Amino acid sequence: MRIVMITDDVEIDRRILQEAESLIAVGHEVILIAGQGEGRPRFEWIDKIKVERFSPSDQLQPVFPTVGDVNFVKYRFAWIRRLEAWYLAYKVSKYWARLFFPYAKSIAVRKARSFAQAAKRLVGAIVRTIVAVLRSVRAGIRSVRARIRSALSAVRSGLAAALRHAWRGLSSALRSIRQLPRRPKVSVPVPVAVAVVETVAEPSALSAHERHLLACVRRYNPDVVHAHDLPMLGAAVHLKRELGVPVIYDAHELYPEICTLSAEDKARLDRKERELIRECDTVITVNPLIATEMANRYAIAEPAVVFNASWKPTGFDAKQPHALLREHFSISDRHQILLYQGWMSKTRGLQKLCAAMSGVREDVHLVFMGYGEAKEELEEIARSRNLTERVHFKSTVPQSELLFWTASADAGIIPYQSIDLNNYYCSPNKLFEFILAGLPIIGNDLPFLRSIIAGEGFGLVHRLDEESDYSAAINAMFDASAGGPARFRPRLLSEQDRYSWDVEKSKILDLYSRLGLDADSAKRQIGYRG
Repeated sequence: MRIVMITDDVEIDRRILQEAESLIAVGHEVILIAGQGEGRPRFEWIDKIKVERFSPSDQLQPVFPTVGDVNFVKYRFAWIRRLEAWYLAYKVSKYWARLFFPYAKSIAVRKARSFAQAAKRLVGAIVRTIVAVLRSVRAGIRSVRARIRSALSAVRSGLAAALRHAWRGLSSALRSIRQLPRRPKVSVPVPVAVAVVETVAEPSALSAHERHLLACVRRYNPDVVHAHDLPMLGAAVHLKRELGVPVIYDAHELYPEICTLSAEDKARLDRKERELIRECDTVITVNPLIATEMANRYAIAEPAVVFNASWKPTGFDAKQPHALLREHFSISDRHQILLYQGWMSKTRGLQKLCAAMSGVREDVHLVFMGYGEAKEELEEIARSRNLTERVHFKSTVPQSELLFWTASADAGIIPYQSIDLNNYYCSPNKLFEFILAGLPIIGNDLPFLRSIIAGEGFGLVHRLDEESDYSAAINAMFDASAGGPARFRPRLLSEQDRYSWDVEKSKILDLYSRLGLDADSAKRQIGYRG
């Protein structure tokens, strides 16, 4: 089964990689098409996942892997592989000829060389002719397609114009009728009606970004398209209509509710998701609260829930002591560490968290591990409050090492603020990383965080609005008379396996099997759709 996953992530989300790796492990072939970042190769492998990166600024005609793309060797065209084989044979024959006939100057050898040169020129001419013919055919096909699109556009424009003229005539008749005393009428303004007609007559077109994405996906001839988040859904649904393949929509959040969007963009994206989501064969999201919201909002069956869980790296054991953070920052064993890890956003309450350390007991250190636009502001707050000896900053670490660093803290904090529905319903990666690392958690009083942290006994939930709220929550977590963070460890260690990727991957595989998408049913040779 060939699965093409599409995302606009440049730093590809851990959830996407885990889903791909789980599908590959049971025999599926997964190609991941992701966003193009500066300095990143166009084609690469991430473990066993084949990754192609695309950019909206690229030309619509996609770039194919070439002989130079050594990391994508299994995806070379068959004719490229044959050329390579011929070239290798030529090099070997040339080597042996030099070895056994270093001084061959006979007429036969010269004739052979002349024949080889003539054959080479003939083959070159044939190849150039074939390439020219293929290019002409491709240009012809493009010209025909352009003419068809132009004709359809003319038909749509003519239909819209005819409807506008008809409406104007009807409006004129209605205005005449309204002059009769017995037949009062309320007319619809002509511009509104014309807008409605044009909306119905003119279907929404794909953006240049989506058309380029389509070109990238189309040549892989997928058996299923797995779209991650709303920006990818339009192209995925178009592929379903064109190729008749199933579409799986993996909504990582309520995309139309992102707080940085304007009201117009939110309304537009809501309409787009409402229209397209009904054509998806399966819808997945990250927690039950968002699933219920999507079901109620779009009048669909409740989406399947797959948590943003993580899996344990090789050699990791949460029951064993870890000291990476202590060693890195030279923090005494008598002191304790509170950890925030992940993206340092200006909207996550991190400024108040940093400032609140002024009111926290002296033996508690705060570590920010990650990167983001708020880092410089947090460093300035730490300097202005004279907290540089107790507030530390650590750059990101590889995913394979993350839990070892996480487990070396004494507690973790998730201070997300209720600035939009996504944050209100949040179930971030760090929640599951903290659980898997056996790390007691302080969480803001938000619905899903409350259900997991307080409901499972994994830590404390506290309102985090003001600096005093942060100080009170942190001091409560590290209160030795109440047992400190250690009081939550037994429950975390006994229940953590329920929140690991080993559980969640079975949900993904089950969803594919329900659609009849098992790995053995559609195995085929790797190749491109021409």
